[in-house]
Amino acid sequence: MHIAAFLLSSLIAINSVSSISVNDNNLLLPVSSFSHFCNNGYASLQTKLDTLKSIRSTPNSHSTSTPEQQYELTRRRIEEEGRIERALKTWPLGQHGLETKSTYESAVKKFKAIALLAPTMKESHCKLGLAYFVNGDYFNAKHSILKGLEIDSGDIDLNILMGQILLLEHSNVKSCSHFDKVLKLEGTDNINNNMPIEAHLGKAVCSANSS
Repeated sequence: MHIAAFLLSSLIAINSVSSISVNDNNLLLPVSSFSHFCNNGYASLQTKLDTLKSIRSTPNSHSTSTPEQQYELTRRRIEEEGRIERALKTWPLGQHGLETKSTYESAVKKFKAIALLAPTMKESHCKLGLAYFVNGDYFNAKHSILKGLEIDSGDIDLNILMGQILLLEHSNVKSCSHFDKVLKLEGTDNINNNMPIEAHLGKAVCSANSS
């Protein structure tokens, strides 16, 4: 009942959802509510780096690789370690840019570099998409978020961001599909029952627009 009452009051507070377009700044949800999305990316990068270093430092006596192949594999791992280390150093600067309105463009540059350094990490594309999003570049935001969803189609933050962007495009049915994907996780064994309010609100708005 409390959630329903909140959603109803939120919907009433929104002047007119149908008036939102990609040409104005009337975002459905405050930009500040998204700055924490994909914050686990830094920890994921650190875990990736630790794993690479652990593999490289552990001799594999059962390897059938030739010395040349082993050398090439080690070289590639060292190069990847270097890229991940640079991404880790850049991440806090990008996050600071997201949290400071006057430096949104700087956040785009930082997370663009991180996405190039760690292209297989969904969080890299999520943060770059978010940086574009808060900077008002919805086209590139959508492109980056889609890259993240290709890596993990069930990621909560990525689906909420995509749902929000689709709302701005008036693609309400598609928007609802992303919010539905998030809300279906509610109550499962590995998901906290307190789903992000953005998912509940987004679902309510896209449903209202589709009816």
